[in-house]
Amino acid sequence: MSLTPISYLLIGLVLAAGVVGQWAAGDWTDLWRYPAALLVFLALIEGLEARRRSLVVEQRIGARAPLGEPVQLETRVENPGTRPLRLQSEPRFPPEVVAKVRLMRWEVAPGETARKSEPITLTELGSHGLGRLHLRILGRWGLAWWSRPPVSSPTLEGIPRRLKYRETGIGTASGGDKPLPRVGASGLELLAMREYRPGDPPRGIDWKASARAGKPIIRLYAEERRMDLVLVLDAGRGSRLHVGPLTYLGHYINVAARLAEIAVAQGDRVALVSFAGERLGTVPLVAGTAGLKSIRHQLGQLRSASKEYNPLAAVLYLRRILSHRSLVVFLTEIADAEAAGQLVDAVRLLVPKHSPLIASILDESIEAMRTEGSQHWLDPYRHLAAMEYGQARDAIALRLRRLGAEVVVAPPSRLDPAVLNRYQQLRQRRRV
Repeated sequence: MSLTPISYLLIGLVLAAGVVGQWAAGDWTDLWRYPAALLVFLALIEGLEARRRSLVVEQRIGARAPLGEPVQLETRVENPGTRPLRLQSEPRFPPEVVAKVRLMRWEVAPGETARKSEPITLTELGSHGLGRLHLRILGRWGLAWWSRPPVSSPTLEGIPRRLKYRETGIGTASGGDKPLPRVGASGLELLAMREYRPGDPPRGIDWKASARAGKPIIRLYAEERRMDLVLVLDAGRGSRLHVGPLTYLGHYINVAARLAEIAVAQGDRVALVSFAGERLGTVPLVAGTAGLKSIRHQLGQLRSASKEYNPLAAVLYLRRILSHRSLVVFLTEIADAEAAGQLVDAVRLLVPKHSPLIASILDESIEAMRTEGSQHWLDPYRHLAAMEYGQARDAIALRLRRLGAEVVVAPPSRLDPAVLNRYQQLRQRRRV
C-alpha cells in the first residue's frame, strides 16, 4: 500500500482537528477521533475492494530474440469491471535483459483493453525468464495505491543473429557464382572447346580433337567459384568481458552466424571450431540449409570456458582436418600479448596453403581514453595504459598482415559488416 496526496491531506486535517480540540474547552477534545475512524474505515473498505477487483494483465513477446537486437515486449491490460481502472506497473528484469525500466501508468475505461510496448534486449544465449511485472491499482476513493500479486513474464530464447531480408542479396542468392572458364582442368565439367591460343597451357590440348581438326584444340572446363570457410571462435576466459551490452563471445557468435548464412547462400561449405584451452565444439564442413542449422545450433550452445584461448592448438587441429585450401576466419582478441604470440605462430602454420582472416573487436571506451582530456588525477595513467594497449594491438595487426593474413579491427557495431564485406572481397578476388 502507498498513500496518495489525498490521504496525506485528510490525515493532516485530522491532526489539525486534534490540535484544535486540545486547545478548545468542552466536548471538542475528542472530536478528531470520528473523522480518524471514518478515514480508517474507508481505507479498509477500499483495500478489500481493490484486492478483489478483477483485471487481466498479460505480457506478450515472440519465442525467440536475436542476441543483442531489441525486440518489443507488449503489455496488455483489460478492465472487465464497470468502473474506470487506474493502474501502475513496473517490470523487474533479470541481469541478462537490458531495458529501460520505467513506471507505466494506465487509465482503462470499463470493458476496454489498453496496450503498451517497450524494447528489450537479450544479452545471453539460451532460454531466459523476463522476471516479474509488479502492479498496484488506485482505490475507489483515491486514498491509496494497493499492490496486486506480480505477474510472471514470459520466457524468451536468445539465438544468434540472422541476415535481414535486404541483406540476402549480398553476392548471389543461392547456388554459388557462375562458373568461370578454366583451361585444362581435368575432372571438372567440360564447358567448351576452342582453337589453341598463344599462352594457353599445353596440358589443355585435346589431341584427338586436334587430329580431327588439323590444328591444336584445347578444352575449357567450368570452375565453380566456391570455397571452404572455417570459423574459429575464441571461447576462452577473456571472451566473458563485455563490450557494450554483449560479451566478446556474444559479438563473435553474431558475426559467425551471419557470415555462415551468407556463405551457405552462395554455395560454399562452412565449418565451425570453438576453442579455449582445448577444443570445445566442432561442426565439420557442411553445406545447404541442414548444414546451416547445425552451425547455428552449435553457436547457440556455445559458452565461455574458464581457460585461456589457445589459437595454436586450434590451428594444429585444423591442419589435420583441412585437405583443401580454405578461408580460416579467427574471431578473437589480438591485443593480449601471450595469445597474440600464439596467433602469429598459428598464422605461420596456415599460410600459404590456407588464407587466414583475423577479426577483432575495437573497444571504443579504450580508444576514447587515448584522446580524452584529464578530468581526474588517474586520467594520465589511464591515458598511458590505453596508448600502450592500442600500440600493442596495432603492432600485432601489422605482424599478421606481413605474414599474409587479412586483419579486420572494428567497433562492435561495425565489425559485422566489415567482416562480411571482406569475405565478399576475398571471394571476388579468388584469394582462396
